[in-house]
Amino acid sequence: MPFGTVKNPKNSRLYVRFRIDEKRDLSGEAKNAGLTMSEYVRRRALGLAVKSRVSEQAINELLEGKKLPEQLRGRVVRFAEIADDALAYCKANNQRTAVRWLPYRAPQR
Repeated sequence: MPFGTVKNPKNSRLYVRFRIDEKRDLSGEAKNAGLTMSEYVRRRALGLAVKSRVSEQAINELLEGKKLPEQLRGRVVRFAEIADDALAYCKANNQRTAVRWLPYRAPQR
């Protein structure tokens, strides 16, 4: 195969007219998907999947913790700490029934 040839060339054209507001909306959607307008319209017309690149970026940023509110960016809390705090709270407030439901005691490290 010589350099620069395309396996499945798109060599047929289809002309479509849109209203200005429709074209603006399609242009924005194509940009969000990271596609040219013609590729975006082609995929939508053929029923092919169109993934939004913006949502993938937002998901990655959330997973990395960049977009979380400051109060959610705290340190990692281990279960042993939570269990110890719950037991201490129950003992301090004379809540025997709650202590009975917390049989797990984390090993001390």
